[in-house]
Amino acid sequence: MPDEKKIDVEIPVKILSPGMVFPYNVCDAEEHPIIPRHTSLSREKIHEIKAKDIETLYYQRDFNSISNPGPLSPVSKDSLQTAVTFLEELRTNITGNKTMALAGHLNEIVTYFVRDILDFKGNIGLFDAETFDQYPITHAINVTILSILTSHMMKQEEFRVRKIGMGSLVYDIGMYMIPKEILHKTEALSDDDWKAIKQHPILSYNYLKNDKSIDAYVLNAVLFHHELYSGGGYPLGVSYEKSNELAQMIMLCDMFDAALAPKPYRKPRQLSDTYSYILKYSGIRFNPREDRAFLYYMSKRIGEICVFPVDSYVILDTGEIGIVTNLPHDPYTLRPMIRIFINTRKQEKVLKYEIPLDLEQDYDRKIVERIVDPQFITNLDKIRERYKNAGIP
Repeated sequence: MPDEKKIDVEIPVKILSPGMVFPYNVCDAEEHPIIPRHTSLSREKIHEIKAKDIETLYYQRDFNSISNPGPLSPVSKDSLQTAVTFLEELRTNITGNKTMALAGHLNEIVTYFVRDILDFKGNIGLFDAETFDQYPITHAINVTILSILTSHMMKQEEFRVRKIGMGSLVYDIGMYMIPKEILHKTEALSDDDWKAIKQHPILSYNYLKNDKSIDAYVLNAVLFHHELYSGGGYPLGVSYEKSNELAQMIMLCDMFDAALAPKPYRKPRQLSDTYSYILKYSGIRFNPREDRAFLYYMSKRIGEICVFPVDSYVILDTGEIGIVTNLPHDPYTLRPMIRIFINTRKQEKVLKYEIPLDLEQDYDRKIVERIVDPQFITNLDKIRERYKNAGIP
């Protein structure tokens, strides 16, 4: 029998914004269809929903279990079981203060994962944890899948793809050494709790370095996977010059999977919001070369949701604000066609005429942020409507 377990997702109407896309059909409380799956949400549709006094919308998404991987699993059931068995044994040894040989297991598992992921051509689904204790294992597997897929799509050499897979599978094992009473908290963590958690990269590194056959590049990636691209992360506060690209890739994939997973203290975040967060912190938290590639490839392979849907507002590196009007070259492009109507660097900020621009043809500009704040969007709607009513095209 197929696994029919579902996850219920609630969407407050107040957070809806133009350009949002949902991977499943969205309904109201009486299960009346409201928003079809993979449909870009328009301003008119949002006004229509609010006019009906609907406060919350709902959809159900599939539950993808590591014990019963479905058709969206990019790794085979056998490969998955090998990884789960290894991670469970590793956790048992760590909590029992025992060491174990790692490099051989890592090489075997990564060989299976790389083979399966590179052969898989469809949309991928990430795994959900059945229980809180299972989350560290599903999270490690998801991050490994994401990092292998992205590095392959970026056409990195096979040996680098394999190293990324090895580092991704074990980068977080130091969390096994953090007291459970901290990890299982449902309320805000104290300063002391955060100090303990921020030791986990060092704990991971110290455990892994006992295996002399693990590559130093992988070890450093494990140690540096919470260091920010521009500096100021933890545990050492180094910038990307002292870190390495593998560590930066792990940070990106780690954040992405963690954001989409439900937590005791919050619901899973929407894909569109997660994409916006990555874009906002490009070059600050994340490596801009890697995060741009990640956004493009993940929007193609997870849910078919593009980063910049038609009707979404965006900010350019020039200080200009525009609205996405078309995606003629590639539905997942990060360089869509837009119309600019505000330049925040000029005294007369609102332009008299909107300027059409094809970013695929104009590489002097790029989008640095997608606007998702509902109040900001409402204000921009009013500006465009005011000028439209005044007869300005």
